This record gives sequence, C-alpha cells and structure tokens, in this order.
Amino acid sequence: MAKAEAGEERPLPLWDKKTFDYWALITKKTIDVIGWKKNSATIIEVKLRLGLATLGQVLGYRFLFHHEYPDVLLKPPLIVCSFINQDDSDVLDNYGILHEVV
Repeated sequence: MAKAEAGEERPLPLWDKKTFDYWALITKKTIDVIGWKKNSATIIEVKLRLGLATLGQVLGYRFLFHHEYPDVLLKPPLIVCSFINQDDSDVLDNYGILHEVV
C-alpha cells in the first residue's frame, strides 16, 4: 500500500471550508510506503537527504499507525535515502530505525 494516511485532522473551530481544505492539504500526514509481510507491517519513508526531521516524522507515523491499527505488528521503520551524514546515521541506529542509502 502506498501513501497511507495517519492521524486525524483537527482544524481550529472558526475556519471556513476553504481555509480548512487548504489547512488539511498542507498538514496531511502521509506515509510513503507500508511494506506488508503476513501480519506485520513496515513503515517506509523515502527522502533525498535524511535528517533529524525525518526521524521525528517516522516516529510520529509509527505512533499514529499503531494507535489506529493496534492489532498490526509493526516492524522497525525503514528510511530509504540518497544522502545521510554519520551523526544522523548514529541517531537512527540508537532509535532502532533502519536506513538504506541508494
């Protein structure tokens, strides 16, 4: 499955429909890819350059996905990127986030 959404949209109560629709578009939480194997899932994020913001993004997606689908066994997330520096690689390793440079 590609482009799975996670989390709920919660706009400010006084927004008109046009403002809400724009807000929903720019704040949508969209998982790039979910890899499935039997009854387990892997959240996969694809980036050109991996940074600490990507770590926060993947951890947030993992939390929200588990909240919405508590019966699905989640494997460690995977980030696929073209560039990563050693500091970011070390941080991802510390949090158990898999990463591949392609």
